[in-house]
Formats: sequence, C-alpha cells, structure tokens
Amino acid sequence: MLINISDILLKYGLNINGVIHGGGHYGEEYREYIRSNIHNQIWFEPQPDVFKIMERKVPSSEQVILCNKALGNDNTRMKMYCDSYNQGSSSLLKPKLHLTQFKHIKFEKEIMVDVVRIDDFIPKDNPYDFIYLDCQGYELEILKGAKDTLKSIKCVMVEINRDELYENNAMVEDIDDYLSNYNIHRVETNWEGGNWGDAFYVHENYIGKEK
Repeated sequence: MLINISDILLKYGLNINGVIHGGGHYGEEYREYIRSNIHNQIWFEPQPDVFKIMERKVPSSEQVILCNKALGNDNTRMKMYCDSYNQGSSSLLKPKLHLTQFKHIKFEKEIMVDVVRIDDFIPKDNPYDFIYLDCQGYELEILKGAKDTLKSIKCVMVEINRDELYENNAMVEDIDDYLSNYNIHRVETNWEGGNWGDAFYVHENYIGKEK
C-alpha cells in the first residue's frame, strides 16, 4: 500500500480493535498492525502457493486467523488470473490496461479459488473495525458482501482505480458512493501509481479529530 497504516491511524486518532485483511499476499502489513497494537487479525489470500508463504510470515494464533480464500459478494468458486512476476497482481478480474502498463508482469496461469462473503464468513460478534483491501479492482464487490460488517467499521483502506486496469473494475467514485451509504468517507488519497492508487476512508464520527 502507498499509505502507511500506522501513520494514518495515528493521524486520525483511531484505536483499532481488529482488522479484516483481503489480499494478504506475503503478509507485508503484519508488522504495521502489530506496531499499531492491532492484535485481532483475519487474513484472506486465495492463491495456495502464496498462502503458504504468508503462513511463514504471519504467525497464526487464536487472534490471528489465516484463510486460504478470496473475498467477494457471493459464496462460490471463481477463476483467478495469476501473475507470474510476484503474484501481487493476481485478480478475479481479467487484466486489461495492466497488460500494457506493466508489460513485465505476465498472467500465465488461471486457477479456481473459493470465494466467501465477509458477512457470511465472519461471526456477528467479531472484534473487527478496520477493513483493508488490496484485491486488484475487486474491492467494491468485496464491500458489497460486507453490508452488515460495515455498520460497525471505523475505517477502510482500499486500492482504487481511475482507469480499467482490469475488465470492469470499480472506479474510485463507485467506492466513494458505496461507502458514503455507511457514513464512511474518503479522507486521504495517494495516486502515486498514476491511474491507480490507495485511499483511506473514515467513518464520519472520527473525521475532524485528526492530530
């Protein structure tokens, strides 16, 4: 992610009880969560070989749960387009502009993965109040599968797009509109990627309290 987790949580004075992390990859954000005193974590990574690496990097426990599944708006199985570079661009959406913008990244394999909805997979009395999604254009579909969970969320961090890097990926305005239904609004944006970037959204109860 282009926005530092511990810095942004500190800026907005957010004390987080737990995080739902979609697109776990190699567990790069684990140390940031620990640094921010976020000990309740549930990680989702659908690619079996990537998941094995994440298991070595993120120590599972009663509080840290690792799931070899993708997130979405249906409980189903879907095709995933896997990149052969570092497996960080793999997506449930077919690559489009990504193919010409990042020519060194090839999508040479397709696999079937299990997909679950956050609302159906996570218990109602969960400790999670932060959603973090790095899911290559599929973020809006994941949020649509979290209608109930979003009612108790303090903040959301997502990868955003303003072009079709993947076929029919959501644009940043689509995510803005959807999260506004839950009084969660975009407060920070980083477009370092040009036509893609990162955004941080905060529930309106916590906006205006930043340090």
